Amino acid sequence: WFATADAHSRVGNSVVVRTVDGRAKKVEGNPGFPINHGKSDARAQAAVQSLYHPDRIKQPMIPVGQRGEGRYEVIDWEQALTLLVNKLGAANSFDLITSRLTGTEAEIASSFTSLLGGRHRVHEAMEDTNFREAIKKIFGVTTTPHFDIGNAGIVLSFGADFLGTWGSPVMYSQAYHKMRSGKRGRLTQIEPRMSLSGASADRWVHVKPGQEGALALSIAQVIIAEQLVDSAVWAEAVEAIGGVQALTNYAPDAVTQITGVPTGQIQEIAREFVELQP
Repeated sequence: WFATADAHSRVGNSVVVRTVDGRAKKVEGNPGFPINHGKSDARAQAAVQSLYHPDRIKQPMIPVGQRGEGRYEVIDWEQALTLLVNKLGAANSFDLITSRLTGTEAEIASSFTSLLGGRHRVHEAMEDTNFREAIKKIFGVTTTPHFDIGNAGIVLSFGADFLGTWGSPVMYSQAYHKMRSGKRGRLTQIEPRMSLSGASADRWVHVKPGQEGALALSIAQVIIAEQLVDSAVWAEAVEAIGGVQALTNYAPDAVTQITGVPTGQIQEIAREFVELQP
């Protein structure tokens, strides 16, 4: 067994790989790693297929025929590198498109594009720029914080399918089990469509797509209007968005039509969130 990083994980899970005669045979979670604690997900379990699947791409290929036909011709590495050098040399600019990179890989991509006058662009199937910007504004950092779900009395989640695809499902699945044990915390999942987290929630709330922010402000308006928490807790944050008067525009009866969430349910969510905190 060899310990290594999970190349298919977006959050840095660690795995151990069983090898026989130099070939990887089985992947399991690394029990000594503090994020996934010996657990793994479907991607990690399928990692062996990325090495040995018969349909994997083994050599460079170039498209042939008409655009859209899906036909490709295999070329050797020398041809591929020559073609790449010629294309880059003739171009005034170029884009290097990758998934989100960190560490040494990010430095290499940045140095490569800077040296040749190109741009490094990031493509993510599950884009989270808005989330990272919000974290930066709230906490002053660009790294994703650890949400202590395991010790929470209530979790109010807006579209974060932490048991399915968001963040680190392996870590949060274990934290969710801890939250459900003992005093048994509650989960309210707010989202436009049912997710795995929504299916496991105590309360699932359907909100119209794009109106999650309005619903969050409406919940905050109830908490403030009913004086459910001390003003010292929320004063600075509320002033930053225009003060208490600005929040009145998001009173439950004012947003129920645009969010699709009944007035009474918005009030229940707000009261429960305060009652069961942290």
